[in-house]
Amino acid sequence: MAEQRRSNSGSGPGADDLETLEGRSIASALGEAIGGSVPPAEELEGLRAAVQADLAAEKRPLASLRSLSTPVRIALGLAAILVIPLVAVLVAPRPDVHLHPLAFGAVALSAVVLICVLGPTSLRGYQRPALLRGIFGSVVALALVWPIVIGFLPILSTPQWVAGDTVFHGIGCFSTGLVLAVIPLVVLRLLDRGEHRSLSRVGLAAAGAGLAAVLSLELMCPVTTRAHVLAAHGLVIFAVFGGYLLLRRYRRGATVV
Repeated sequence: MAEQRRSNSGSGPGADDLETLEGRSIASALGEAIGGSVPPAEELEGLRAAVQADLAAEKRPLASLRSLSTPVRIALGLAAILVIPLVAVLVAPRPDVHLHPLAFGAVALSAVVLICVLGPTSLRGYQRPALLRGIFGSVVALALVWPIVIGFLPILSTPQWVAGDTVFHGIGCFSTGLVLAVIPLVVLRLLDRGEHRSLSRVGLAAAGAGLAAVLSLELMCPVTTRAHVLAAHGLVIFAVFGGYLLLRRYRRGATVV
């Protein structure tokens, strides 16, 4: 019976064999048991130090956000994106918002719907089914086209404040839009468990944050000339989208899927 148990165990070490390993390192014992080479002690110490450093980093206050459940992370990420245009319209609304409430409401609702798809999807866990690239491309394309459509709407692009449409004002709006987009991107990055190693999810996050910034500018800025809306506002989402994609691609070697 003992011989049968030994034969069934194959080439792996049994209990009797493990008793003979006393006084020898576990690494050496396992290396001999599987017939492989034992890594150098320096390499093992380096791996141990790296693991300990990663564990210490996860104990930092901000890093603890990644340990939250996926639904909570998604809710926080979505809130970080939506709070940007909400604060904008409450703190500094453009003077004619009350003149066209239905038009502004429809515009804001369309952007919010896209943001509610883009933001949560960028933090979906890897255990979830992979996104179809066609769906990803369609949603991102809608977000990128949205500022262009807004620029050609007659109600939201009128020449009342032409005198204020200067190059300086355009630079100010563009810079403000970039800052407004970076804020939710930082929050999404803090909530990221590795999803942003995927360029598709990086694109979703950047498009959502950029769209929130453009919507904020539309709700705040009194300059409504088409050139200003398309250039100073619309280019923000393209700059954020392209910039974040390049940053993640070349800094971390993100994958395409």
